[in-house]
Amino acid sequence: MKYHQEIEFWLNMILSGMKENNSRDEFRNVILVGTHKDLLDIDREEQNKKATKYFDDLKELFINRAHLKLIRTCMAMDNKGGDVDQFEQLRAAIMEAIQENCPWNETRPIKWLLLEKELQSLQYDSKLSSVQQNLVSYQDVKTYAKSFHIDTDEDLMTFLEFHHLTADITFFRGHTLGKYTVVNPQWLIDVFRAIITLDEFRPKEIQLDTEVHQLKSEGLLNVDKLLLKKIWERFFQTDSESEIKNYLLNLMTEFDLAVKYDDEQYLIPCLLPWQPCSNTEQFPDQIAPDLYFNFHSSVQSHKKAKLGAKTYDHFIPAGLFQKVMSRCSKHGWVWTDKRWRNSVNFAVGDTIVVFHLGSTWIKMNIIVLDTTKSVSFAKYFHKVKSHIDALLKTYHQNMWHEICFNPCESSGHECLCRPGKNSIDEDDNPLIACRCENHGNSLTTSQFNMWFNHIYARVLTPKDIFKVSQKIPDMERQLGLALELGIEQSEIDTANSNNPNDIKMASYKILKSWFEGQNDRTEAFGNLCKALEEANMGRLLTECLHVQ
Repeated sequence: MKYHQEIEFWLNMILSGMKENNSRDEFRNVILVGTHKDLLDIDREEQNKKATKYFDDLKELFINRAHLKLIRTCMAMDNKGGDVDQFEQLRAAIMEAIQENCPWNETRPIKWLLLEKELQSLQYDSKLSSVQQNLVSYQDVKTYAKSFHIDTDEDLMTFLEFHHLTADITFFRGHTLGKYTVVNPQWLIDVFRAIITLDEFRPKEIQLDTEVHQLKSEGLLNVDKLLLKKIWERFFQTDSESEIKNYLLNLMTEFDLAVKYDDEQYLIPCLLPWQPCSNTEQFPDQIAPDLYFNFHSSVQSHKKAKLGAKTYDHFIPAGLFQKVMSRCSKHGWVWTDKRWRNSVNFAVGDTIVVFHLGSTWIKMNIIVLDTTKSVSFAKYFHKVKSHIDALLKTYHQNMWHEICFNPCESSGHECLCRPGKNSIDEDDNPLIACRCENHGNSLTTSQFNMWFNHIYARVLTPKDIFKVSQKIPDMERQLGLALELGIEQSEIDTANSNNPNDIKMASYKILKSWFEGQNDRTEAFGNLCKALEEANMGRLLTECLHVQ
């Protein structure tokens, strides 16, 4: 079963991009083809038996798994053409799949078809340059559209966005990316692939370039030097097309393939070298347990899979880690010199945010550099979670992640507890879930609180403020809470003098003023929880904020 892991990986990639559907026929789109059957030094009958056994053994690996539902048929091909019927069988299987899945019966406006044909014809116009054949300005598309009576911007946008969704063209709204339309997406793939490729596929003269070392060792591409010009020289006939180059680099950042590193350089995360060993680096200021995002795929949606409607696989799509890192960088997190394809450290204020890629998970931790300052881990966690959630939406309903910790890491046990034993769900009690059934280790409440501010962190609301203010029993604890929140003594005195003999109203005015000055309401929730505990009013966490 030499190639079964590669087949499993690609079937997982297909699963992650499929929409949930209960019709078996609409999933059966994969035809597995084994080539070079003629190299088996046995007679034809034995060749067929051996090929059948190979595919049967392969299918056995996928019993009770979603992968088997994808496979339409398996075929072994003779590369010398000794069996003519095999090609007809393959052709018939392909046509059957096309007829079952292509939207041939959908109606579309005739003028759309005419405009589509006109744009596609540009690829074959020998009078045009490579760029002009494949990339058309919005104004030129608008001119073509008017000749087919697509007169308004709204109608043209509908046409462009429809064909973008069907992958016939590439188009994005917006002042920068909306200037051009890629009428041949394969050309765009070729342009990107000229940069993101293995060394053996680069021209020899480029392999020897001194700038290639920086690209391979640091992932950095300098747009003003000669390397980019050499890489893209077959796509651009003149230097006057520099605006197009900038557009293409912007497209690479839109697809999270590149990140603007500084004024002269782009960082290509998927070209960073692999870290030579596992990320076992220990920091003296690592005070919180590592947090894991564990990834899964299934034919069924997250909720149905959790209910047991279908088994699911631990799986992380290729490139997802690098895309998450790109989005963190776009958010303003600063790359450090400790960056690899599978491990990245970001500098964020007085902290270092550490990531590591595993076989089916992304591990995260926060290193506090200035221990005198209070740091909300929840703020960082929710930012990363939002990036991951947004990316997983592009994989439709069949990809999801669960949050878990490994309570065994600090005890010397080599154990990564799997979801279902210590995963955290917003509907579950996380402290009960964070326990290793194999070794009996569990997280402490304080360790859990470092990440989630007592619960699966949420936004503080005006209603929360009102509830807390009505439960403050006396002036002493009002003062203690206000000081813990960093409220000035003068503001406390003013509120009490304006509301004599009404501690509830005075407390509400104090907390409302503080609340309105908070930019991050999630962080504010955690700060209020901590301040209530410090002011000996921990009971209000349960009574008012529903913290268990």
